Amino acid sequence: MALFPRKIGGRFMMLGRQDGKNLYLLESDQLDHWDDGELLLEPRFPWEFVQIGNCGSPIEIDEGWLVLTHGVGAMRKYAIGAILLDRNDPRKILGRTNMHSRTGRSATSMSTMNKATGTGRCQSATTGWA
Repeated sequence: MALFPRKIGGRFMMLGRQDGKNLYLLESDQLDHWDDGELLLEPRFPWEFVQIGNCGSPIEIDEGWLVLTHGVGAMRKYAIGAILLDRNDPRKILGRTNMHSRTGRSATSMSTMNKATGTGRCQSATTGWA
């Protein structure tokens, strides 16, 4: 489980894998009591079919919240990916990598992150969204 580094809309928010497979967004008015969460992300690609999770707390950038994810695919192979969440409403997924980077293989660029709608591509991690 990972806390967002600041309150959003006056509430604490946290990411967690409540069911052991999917990524959930949890909200609370207090740090010691959390709701059951809302499904945020399910495995979609072969490299994350067994389960998906977050790799630490979300990072606030100009475009929104950058969340590094890890996926587990066939034969328990781990891979890293990323999602971009809306800054004011993290329930909205603005982008998601459709490629991965695995240990021992060359890393894929953030330029492979595509819009959640399937249209457009991020030109680069430093220049913003296409």
